[in-house]
Amino acid sequence: MEPFREEDAEVFFGREEDTKTVVRALRVDCAAVTLRGPSGCGKSSLALAGAVSATRWWPSTAAVPPVRPTGPRV
Repeated sequence: MEPFREEDAEVFFGREEDTKTVVRALRVDCAAVTLRGPSGCGKSSLALAGAVSATRWWPSTAAVPPVRPTGPRV
């Protein structure tokens, strides 16, 4: 299954509170937010279709690089 992308924001639903939490953290507290959870739980969708699309109007640019963990899983 592929994650929702920024262009899918109109059909991305059910994570409004999570999106608000991430956006609030970026706006008020943090320069960056790490989303952590098991594979397939929707981290990329929340980041791309949720937070990035919600902050697109901000004057700064949001960047979400692809991350491929290396090393042992803990």
